[in-house]
Amino acid sequence: MCYYNRIPGQQLGIPLDNETLGVMEYEEARFWMDFLMQAQQEIKDAENSGEQQPLVPSESLRRKRQRALTQYDGEKYCQMRQMAKIFIFPVF
Repeated sequence: MCYYNRIPGQQLGIPLDNETLGVMEYEEARFWMDFLMQAQQEIKDAENSGEQQPLVPSESLRRKRQRALTQYDGEKYCQMRQMAKIFIFPVF
């Protein structure tokens, strides 16, 4: 779940969980699954190498984030809001 400070009832946005992904068009759901898997891998890799947050995302992840924001209204999803606290994304 995507809760602010782990307090139930204070969600940061719509969670990209199986229920949410299940009602999306296939292409959009596939995009989100790929995006989230890549973000998780980059976080894991950074932690393993001792990097401190906020992290610098790969160019690929930055492009996917921009697509998420422009094509899929990504700001409404809590995972996107959480990533803004973990990664340093450029402001456009």
